Amino acid sequence: GDGAGVLVQLPDRFFREEMASQGVELPKPGHYAVGHVFMPRDPELQAHIEGIIAEVAQLEGQPLLGFRDVPVDNSSLSKAPDIAASEPVQRQVFLGRGAEIESDDDYERRLYILRKVIS
Repeated sequence: GDGAGVLVQLPDRFFREEMASQGVELPKPGHYAVGHVFMPRDPELQAHIEGIIAEVAQLEGQPLLGFRDVPVDNSSLSKAPDIAASEPVQRQVFLGRGAEIESDDDYERRLYILRKVIS
């Protein structure tokens, strides 16, 4: 996705290269998903949210593969401290496809449920 709610094909090669730089080997296309998460700036709250995502993914049988910081260009935003402090941290979460999931439709349903439970 592009972060605007528009579904587009995942840039598999790009994600593979990005995650490989963290030592993560992604499964074959169609066997992983990427979620875009807007996080608070507080590192403790970020860790708490990541923990919730990891816990729900485990409960739903979807392996958590890792997170990626999304680079942003905020040079055109206001530098006023109260405004700058409200800019969220953008991260992507990578989830594998559970071994028991046989169809793409079942995987999509599981991801939908996972997203609803997390949010």
